[in-house]
Amino acid sequence: MCSTRPSSLAKLEWSSVDDESLKLDDYSLKPLAPPLHHTTDSIDILYQDYAIVVSGDVFRWMLNNAPLETLQRMLVKAQIFARMSPDEKHELVERLQSLGYIVAFCGDGANDCGALKAADVGLSLSEAEASVAAPFTSQNPEITCMIEVIKEGRAALVTSFSCFKYMALYSLIQFTTITLLYSFASSLGDFQFLYIDLFIIIPIAVFMGRTHAYPKIHPQSPTSSLVSKKVLSSIIAQVLITSAVQFWAFFWTRRQPWYKPPVPESGSDKLETVNYENTVLFLVSSFQYILVAAVFSIGPPYRKEIWTNSFLMFSIVALTAFSTVVLLFPPQAVALVLDLMDIPTSAKATLIFAVVLNVVISSWVEKWELLAQVVTFIYRRWRSKRPRRVRDGKLYKAVEGAMR
Repeated sequence: MCSTRPSSLAKLEWSSVDDESLKLDDYSLKPLAPPLHHTTDSIDILYQDYAIVVSGDVFRWMLNNAPLETLQRMLVKAQIFARMSPDEKHELVERLQSLGYIVAFCGDGANDCGALKAADVGLSLSEAEASVAAPFTSQNPEITCMIEVIKEGRAALVTSFSCFKYMALYSLIQFTTITLLYSFASSLGDFQFLYIDLFIIIPIAVFMGRTHAYPKIHPQSPTSSLVSKKVLSSIIAQVLITSAVQFWAFFWTRRQPWYKPPVPESGSDKLETVNYENTVLFLVSSFQYILVAAVFSIGPPYRKEIWTNSFLMFSIVALTAFSTVVLLFPPQAVALVLDLMDIPTSAKATLIFAVVLNVVISSWVEKWELLAQVVTFIYRRWRSKRPRRVRDGKLYKAVEGAMR
């Protein structure tokens, strides 16, 4: 607690609520040495963890009179702010944000509207005036619902990034397929495009967002940037793997004894769609569209396991089963509509093995974030040779370090 001296040279006196003889330095807010008669060792006093309790009038006095360093240290060490006016609550939220904190605020009355609106996460505990200013409103008037907001928010953020990565990779997988086919004046057929877009991409993209939040909150927050090394390394790693499989399938097909090169029609500028390269790349890429959805739907620590999402699991299982049937035992009508050519049984077994290997490698790389770890290792080695500095928006870490 603290007290003030009403004079032009007023000072704050910080003392312990358990023992008023234990005090803090009024500038550094570090524990002072105990009195001579005190039984506690000065080393224990210096390094013990402590928290600061601040009332509204003391907070206002510090804003007007305290040095900036002292104010910042108070904000870092304070855990209880009591008897504060609406303006002081609003000011407190903005001051904490200026130190780099992500601020959440719970309120239930009109005097909390300013702070609720200024906070990064505003949660109203009533449906009165505060619910107008707060982005979130809880029907349960307890602050424990803030944990649910954090869990659902993290799950929503991770799901959004997963959908973004899936749509980006879908485009790049199809780009690889079309590039290889364009190399000899071929392309996918109209019904092949329709099957990929309508029957694979749309159901998976819709149902990927139905995975619920993980019941336990993780101590570390997920990445919040689309251009972070974790997101980009995940996309790049999957692009390299899927592209390598398609390139292998393309050149492997041309080396087989049963392969016959397509014969272009004379005087026609139409792209050929019925050939072995088209058939093999379409079959392989159909599995890749499905497998990357499963790879990007890894659950914990922010979402539940993928099998808890029944709609997504049904789509993945049904599409995988259909793609397997089309590869191994294609019905004549389906083969005719999708412009598929018949390939030997041994070739089908080889393609199945390649798809399974693709699934294993992609899942392993995504789960253990291998490329991200390599990038992080290289980045740390590079950063170790440069002088360190505090990143923008993380000022509170520097303040905490100075108080140790």
